[in-house]
Parts: sequence; C-alpha cells; structure tokens
Amino acid sequence: MSRGGYALLLGGQMGAAAGLGKRLAPLAEFRLWLEGVSPRVPEAGHLLLEAPPETFADRFTGSRLMVLYDHACAVAALARLGTPAALAGYSLGFYAAAAAAGCAPLEVFLEWVDRVNAESARTFPPRTFSLAVSVGLDREALEGRFAAWGLRGLAVANVNNRSQLVFTGPAEEVREGIERLEGVALDARAIPMDVPIHSRHMEPVAAAVTPWWNRIPLLEPRLPLLSPVDGLPVRSAEELRRLLPLSLARPTDWAAVVEGLRRIEVEWALDVSPDGALARMTRWSWRDFSVKPVSALSGSAGPRG
Repeated sequence: MSRGGYALLLGGQMGAAAGLGKRLAPLAEFRLWLEGVSPRVPEAGHLLLEAPPETFADRFTGSRLMVLYDHACAVAALARLGTPAALAGYSLGFYAAAAAAGCAPLEVFLEWVDRVNAESARTFPPRTFSLAVSVGLDREALEGRFAAWGLRGLAVANVNNRSQLVFTGPAEEVREGIERLEGVALDARAIPMDVPIHSRHMEPVAAAVTPWWNRIPLLEPRLPLLSPVDGLPVRSAEELRRLLPLSLARPTDWAAVVEGLRRIEVEWALDVSPDGALARMTRWSWRDFSVKPVSALSGSAGPRG
C-alpha cells in the first residue's frame, strides 16, 4: 500500500436523501459513469437525480441509493485526482469502495445489498429493534454499563471515534439504555433506523446471504482498500470474501480506519459523504488532518499523482 497522497472516504446510509446526484451532474465524469451504468442498473439515474423524498421513506431504499452515489463519486474522484493512497468506506460505503477497487462489478454489490435487505426485512419486523448514539464513554465503559444494568441485548454497532459509539438492540432495551445513560454519558439519543446493522444480531442475516456471496467470482483489489472492521489493508479477493459477511455482524470501526490512514501517512482525504459526517468523525481522531468535501471535485483540474 503506497504512502502519501490522498484517501477517498465513502459514506453510509445516514446520508441518504433525494437529489444526491444533482451535485455531481455538472461533472463530465459523472455523466459518463451514468451512461455506462444505466444499461445494467436502469434505476440509477432516477434514484440519483429524479426520485422525490418520499421514495426514501422505505426502510431499505436509501441503501441502494448510497452505494450508487458513493460509486459515482469514486469514479469521478479517480478520474480527476488519480490513484488514491487508500479507499475507505463507512458501512455501505465499503461496498462502493470494493467495486471501485475492481473486486467485482457494481451490480454484484447492489445485489448483495438487496439480499441483505430482504433477509433483514424477514428477520427484523419494523420497530422491534432500534439504534442510538452515545457520546462520552469509550467502548469498554459503555459495554460495562450495559452489562451492569442487565441490558444483555445491547451491542456496539459502530465506533465513530473512541467516545462516540452507536449501539443497537431490541427497541425496549435501547430506550432503557438511553434513559440510564442520562447523566452518565455526555449525550445519548435515538437514531432513526430499526435494523441492528453491524452487530451480533445480524449473524443470522450474514449466515443466510453468505452462500450466495461465496459463489461470486472476485478479483484482487486494484486499488488500496481498507477494512471497515479493523482499518487494515484488504490485500486479496479471499480476504474480501471473508470480510463482507463479517462486516455485517461486527461494528464499523472508523477510529481504526483513521489509524489505518495514519499508518500509510496519507496527506489529505476527500470526503464524499453528503453532510460531511466522515470529515467530522475523521478529525475527532486526527485533529490536524485535512479533509476536503465532495464539492472539491468541481475545482479539480484533472488527474494527479
């Protein structure tokens, strides 16, 4: 994995919103991407450019949108900025990163998302599970509190930084966890999602979709790719084959990803998340690191590096 250069950061479902593709529409690279993708993914243009907000009120539609958006951003960034020192994706962003790295066609990762969503819909009826974010406690302290309170269904789902953690579990336990954390954590509040993604509760879903995934031909990553689980390089097709199901049932650890970026001494990063969430999360762990927004693509003159 090369040192120096830039890192490309791709975001997850919480950024899903109508009209995401409109910010990319002026870019010739995006229009070429859409022209190439549309015969294989006919709804791509509609989801990115035309779909009204109510389209994304469904529990799962936003996930397909975000993989398309992240992949379009990645293709535009590669064309304008050249080869990155690292590709890193938060949750759904990792699927787009793996597609951009050439491990499998984009359509494979969209089908993976569809299969995960279908299995999740069967496994988790609406509003039976929920998610929340806690600020101010590290993972050991948070899990220790849950154990002491007898909230055995709660599990850490994402490590945004060492003291901002997403947790999930049965809806009643999440509500109790939020209440008990008042006065203990700096903040604790619900997140509007009800599938316990990236936690042990997803193990049945991972088991159900893995047989299909294991039949998919994969290629070695052509671009440097960081694991969302531990921030280490994904060096082979077989590592990716093991990692994708694992990433459903293990927390996305963005703090570990940032440490991975430090290890390879990247000079700056481009954050394509629509609301700049990855830039904020990254700077919490690496305060003086330069992270530019997706709008920086519009000012890029062409490939470099």
